[in-house]
Amino acid sequence: MLKQKKEIYLIIIWVTLILVVFFVFFLPNLKKMKIISENVKESEKKLEAMQKSGQSKEEAEINYRLIKENISKIDGVIPKRGEELPFITALEEIASKNHLEQKMNIFINKENKPVTGEIITLPFQLTLDGNFYNFFNYLNDLELSDYYLNIQKIQITQNLAPKKILFEEENVLTETNNVHLILDGISYWQ
Repeated sequence: MLKQKKEIYLIIIWVTLILVVFFVFFLPNLKKMKIISENVKESEKKLEAMQKSGQSKEEAEINYRLIKENISKIDGVIPKRGEELPFITALEEIASKNHLEQKMNIFINKENKPVTGEIITLPFQLTLDGNFYNFFNYLNDLELSDYYLNIQKIQITQNLAPKKILFEEENVLTETNNVHLILDGISYWQ
């Protein structure tokens, strides 16, 4: 029985010793291990974000190269100062092609003098007389033109004094100009 008591005491001492070691050494380190684990997870998230931002920079560089290739096309859409005549001629040709009589006003403001590379807006007004169906063709051709125009307002009225229009280059006498159209918009200039 004495031997059994010694074994029980020995087991109790070992369990107590193991518990003391657990609480003294392992438990404080467990908290440190959790903190280290959280720090590692935060570092992983930061690295992922850095990797994604690096990929975003690569994507931005690829997009820049694509845009750079199209800059000449964009420059062709926005005329430069001094290129007013080709712009006006293009609009006149579109009107003539569609058998419309056109008057144009560009409202130049002294404050709208562009600095090199800066894009400014100039309001304009196109007044057109002609056949209603020709207006649709005119608007379509205007959309397909090499210039970017922002039409803000279209006013269509019936022409109370219709007349026939002769387009000399084609020797074509159009139907009566029974519609009067006013287009207000903005043109962009460099």
